[in-house]
Amino acid sequence: LFFGPVADRVQMRETQVDLGALVRNGIRDLEMSTPGRNIVWKVSPLPAATGDPAMLKQVFANLLGNAVKYTRPKDPAVIEIGCAGEEDGRLVLFVRDNCVGFDMKYADKLFGVFQRLHRADEFEGTGIGLANVRRIIARHGGRVWAEAVPDQGAAFYFTLKRVKSEELRVKSWISRERTQRTQKGRRERTGTSALRCPSHSRPFASIRGFLSGRAANVPENT
Repeated sequence: LFFGPVADRVQMRETQVDLGALVRNGIRDLEMSTPGRNIVWKVSPLPAATGDPAMLKQVFANLLGNAVKYTRPKDPAVIEIGCAGEEDGRLVLFVRDNCVGFDMKYADKLFGVFQRLHRADEFEGTGIGLANVRRIIARHGGRVWAEAVPDQGAAFYFTLKRVKSEELRVKSWISRERTQRTQKGRRERTGTSALRCPSHSRPFASIRGFLSGRAANVPENT
């Protein structure tokens, strides 16, 4: 557990992290500990990120664990994990569910140590999980925030650095895509069919489409 002053002293080992693998492993562990629960997992393809694998494993363990816990009254529980795009050049990841939610006026209490928005007899816990998430993400230079509506669910977002090779790949794709658009216009004026993205059977409409096409296909678990 990376928490408190100890967490600040733990040396970070930044490397390329397969976020999809962290999520799959986290889901597997939770499914083993929640037999009989009707949980629908919706996992979108996730890009690689730069960070400490052990620390980011803890982030997902806390967020997925909270999602499972606070959706306990729901049948089915629906938990979604994905990438919402970018913020200032960083990936924006999220864990969203149809849990009991909370009033946003208390959102600031979420990430405090031993702060809880629900009674202990309703949902067990120590009150340090989200504080731990915030501390880890801060050490990675990112930020974490939440959005929720009472009885309608909640979403937790956090930002991480892209893998350098991913940034270069995206920039390279942008350059190729601009060139192809120019050539496409010329070809259309001469009646020639549109160009297609290299090594793909159809053109991509956006960078997100390109990344999704290259990302590993993560099946949904039910």
